Amino acid sequence: MHLRFLSEAGHLTPERSNADYQRVLLRLVEGGLSHGEMLRVALAQAAGVDNTDMLGFLLAEGADLRADGACALEAAATNMAVAALGWLLDHGVPVNSGDCAALVAGVASLDETTIETLLATSADLHACDALAVRAALTSRPYALDSCESDLIDLRADMLALLLRHGARLDHAALTAAVEDAANATQAIEEAAGREGLSPNDAELLRGLVGQASPAD
Repeated sequence: MHLRFLSEAGHLTPERSNADYQRVLLRLVEGGLSHGEMLRVALAQAAGVDNTDMLGFLLAEGADLRADGACALEAAATNMAVAALGWLLDHGVPVNSGDCAALVAGVASLDETTIETLLATSADLHACDALAVRAALTSRPYALDSCESDLIDLRADMLALLLRHGARLDHAALTAAVEDAANATQAIEEAAGREGLSPNDAELLRGLVGQASPAD
């Protein structure tokens, strides 16, 4: 089995344990797969499914968290794998590695717990606040099982959370989000009414909604 199919294959064998998968990984290496490549790919896959026991196994096998931890952190953030996020951060993976990719991925997941976890460990929101704001307004992580109205609420909540944590509003990023996502204006309008926003932020959001309204 090629290593790239590991993420798709898990649902086919739900009765298997971590020990079973560990044996498979080691047999792949015995069969000629690069040990380093196995560790690199499996680390991100384990993080993405919130499997901290597998992360421990991979670390014991020699996984290089300095080289590959950023990708694993991004995978955990993308999939709202909060336990894996904590494990990686506790094992020294810098929260701002990979140009803040984990923070932006967490924003795109629209999961507030993921973002609170990252911000609590000093994720640098100001280094990517324009990108994070745009991701909050355009993300669609639940395309197959959520209606658009649910996503509008989640986007508004995420935008408000970012602003409460000090994200700076970038007019160009907000305008781009309105152009990219059909319902971004609605999310911005709802976010303007969320509790905890500064009067200036709320006013800026409402002003953007007013500018966009004639084109709606």
